Amino acid sequence: MKYKHLVVGGTFDNFHMGHQKLIDHAFALSERVSIGVAKTPLYRHKFLSSLIEEYRLRKNNVVSYLKDKKWLSRAKIIAINNIYGNTKRNKNIQAILVSQTTYRNAQKINQWRTDHGLDPLKIEMILFVYDNCGQVISSERIRSGEIDREGKSYLKIFNKTLILPQNLRIDLRKPIGEVIDEQGNESKTAKKIIQLIKRLTPTMVITVGDAVTGSLLQEGFDPDVRIVDYKIRRKKITDESAKILSRVNSSSKSIINNPGTISQEAVFEFKKTIEKYFKTKEKQLLVIDGEEDLLAMPAMLLAPLNSLVLYGQWNLGVVVVKINEEIKNRVKNLISGFSQ
Repeated sequence: MKYKHLVVGGTFDNFHMGHQKLIDHAFALSERVSIGVAKTPLYRHKFLSSLIEEYRLRKNNVVSYLKDKKWLSRAKIIAINNIYGNTKRNKNIQAILVSQTTYRNAQKINQWRTDHGLDPLKIEMILFVYDNCGQVISSERIRSGEIDREGKSYLKIFNKTLILPQNLRIDLRKPIGEVIDEQGNESKTAKKIIQLIKRLTPTMVITVGDAVTGSLLQEGFDPDVRIVDYKIRRKKITDESAKILSRVNSSSKSIINNPGTISQEAVFEFKKTIEKYFKTKEKQLLVIDGEEDLLAMPAMLLAPLNSLVLYGQWNLGVVVVKINEEIKNRVKNLISGFSQ
């Protein structure tokens, strides 16, 4: 092997393909590898940093991978609070493995070592790993709901308009999340949902449907993203109700989504509303010309982790879905049964 001792570091949040390639390359280069797993001071500036997994889970994921590869005896896992890790103390480290984004950190480490009489480290660089859309796989993009850990883009599923087949209609009548219904009382139901939201502190709240959106607004809660079609049970709502739903700082143009379908245009516009929300922190409105019911599914797939998606379920109440990877996989499996 090229080196006796090499160091590599990272957050290792939502342990994914890119992390695997990084560790694989490190052990191909060196007999021993010190792996720094970042603690809070190193990642508090990252996008959606509050969603980053706790240190113990991230460390355990690294250890599990090393065990599978039978590399654990050659590794040392250390907690790091800054970019230097053990490079200031250990004179025997020969090299550091970095990506294009962390190359400058390696330069800073070498500057410190040179200033303090230590040999600079040989800098090895690994190329990025890309998803099936040609974009870099990252933990940030997993947290934001764009890709899964294997680098598969959720947005790519909707490259064509999807049509709901008859055989899936029964499956879609089964609620995907928790059903909340206070004996048909919309006000009480909305208040209970708002209490739940306050307790869970989600990344964002997305409502799909005029009834659920309107009931929350009536109780003083404004969802981050509203998807409406100005109809309830396929009947047009009053102009006054439409005005209430439309009171928002930022709204998109009206997008066509025919009944029984998930249109590519509607999904792509929804993705833009999420991006706009995080950029501006303004509440967003997506108005559908046609029917918005099935858009709850792409909403679940494209929402950031720890978000809440709320939609109405006929004769049951409001379904509250807390977005995690398990939910995304379940929805993806359902959508795979749609036709094009």
